[in-house]
This record gives sequence, C-alpha cells and structure tokens, in this order.
Amino acid sequence: MRVRSAVPGESVVVEFEPIEAAIFTDTLGLVGSLIDSARHIDHLPELIGDPALARLLPAGYDGDDDAADEFRRFTRDELIEGKLEDSFQVLSAFERAGAWPTVPEDGMVLVRIEDARVQSWLRAITDARLTLDARIRQDRTTLAASLDDDDIEHYRNVMEWLGFVQESLLVAVDPASADDLIR
Repeated sequence: MRVRSAVPGESVVVEFEPIEAAIFTDTLGLVGSLIDSARHIDHLPELIGDPALARLLPAGYDGDDDAADEFRRFTRDELIEGKLEDSFQVLSAFERAGAWPTVPEDGMVLVRIEDARVQSWLRAITDARLTLDARIRQDRTTLAASLDDDDIEHYRNVMEWLGFVQESLLVAVDPASADDLIR
C-alpha cells in the first residue's frame, strides 16, 4: 500500500496490491458483520462475553454494570450505525475501484478517498485494529479450536499493517501530523 497522490481538502488516491485489498476488505467485512451482530444483544453480560464487541461498544461506566448497561442501551444503536456506515464508506470506495466484493488478481487497485470520507476510513481502521487486538489477547481456550499460533501471528501482522495504512492516510491528509507521529 502506498499513497499515490494527495490533494489536501479534495482527495487521496491510495494504491493497494491485490492481496492487500483482499485482506483489507475481508477484514472490514468481518468486523462489520461482528458489529451488526451486536444489534441483537440486549444485555451487558452477553455483550462483554465477546472481548471484541466489548472494545467496540465500550461501557460508559466502569465498575457499575447497571449504569453501563443503561449507557449502552441509549448509545448502542447510534454507535453501531456509525460504525457500520464507516465500514460501508470504505467498502464502497473499493467497489468503485472495482475491487469489492471481488478483488482482481492482477494489477494494482487504485482507491480514491474523498476528503469528506477520510475520517470514516480512519475510524473503520481503528475498529478493525481494536477487533484484531481483542482476538489476539483473548484466552486461547475461548478462541476457535482451529486457530493456532500462525493464525494469531497473522492477526498481529494484519493489525500492524492496518496501523501503517492508518498512519499513511493521516500523514497524506495532514502532512504536519508526521512531526507529531515521530515524537
């Protein structure tokens, strides 16, 4: 992945290898499905039973389950809709580039991100990174039996790569932020 061009206030064009585009869109699709599944969870114990959902839909009150449950009840729907919209914006950009739902096998994938959509991208990437981090830190006995150390290492690599993508976008839209990232 590399930023091909950036016109501040207008758009950023990002170039992905086909495998990168596939990993990116697959990851966001899975995270979107996870977030969508939270629509049907009404009570705190069910929600915090999944560490990834607990990270994506945090409690407003630590140590007070009743207050946290009430906070989620009032904020959950709006938070879920916002996260799904962010994911939709990213996947739509790949669709316009001809790389979603199926990624071409040959050639680079050029994705144009309108300036108004960059924040959606940054939030969607954050959600993906939070989800992967929750899965990496999850007790191995609660993970699917099919996941092994190589799978966990793959999650870690994808999470780190998504951090690189996120930083690259941030620097492309706000070059002055590069100084802050170095410090």
